[in-house]
Amino acid sequence: TRYYKSLMYAFAEYLNDRISRNIDPPHNEDGIGYYFKSIKNSNLGNPITINYRGHQLSIDYLLAIEEILFMESILGTVNDILEIGAGFGRLAQSIISNYKNIENYTIVDLPQVLNLSRAFLKNVLSREQYEKLQFIENTEYKKVTHSDLVINIDSMQEMPTKTATDYIERISKTSEYFYSKNAI
Repeated sequence: TRYYKSLMYAFAEYLNDRISRNIDPPHNEDGIGYYFKSIKNSNLGNPITINYRGHQLSIDYLLAIEEILFMESILGTVNDILEIGAGFGRLAQSIISNYKNIENYTIVDLPQVLNLSRAFLKNVLSREQYEKLQFIENTEYKKVTHSDLVINIDSMQEMPTKTATDYIERISKTSEYFYSKNAI
């Protein structure tokens, strides 16, 4: 674990430096704290964490902050987000906690994973934040007729080619922005 934590710390330093250079004062002095202070209950499930500048950070929330940084230029301008394959919901939690302009956040996933994300997000978000969420089974994703932003992280490579192609075609017709972070 010591080596793993050392890598996490180096990643936190990297993100903190990026944030400090890219965010206008007075927020830039907070670095990672600028985003992390809004994310409550991030240690549910007892993940391995590091203490970075007074924040208990896990790799999941470091990755969420990295993803937010990449999408930052549009997150403040969109109202409706669709995430395909959200897992337990760490990015949904992080975005909803940091961007008050988000009115609707739809999660599309396998039924058994939706059960996990529903339970997790209900425990970590306020009632008002949780009410912004919709959960849709992957077989019903065509019910979503428009999203300002579609997000997919680490799941398209797990799908059959036809399924991934169907998603991409649908996204191109119903969304303004698409953020993909996949291995292939």
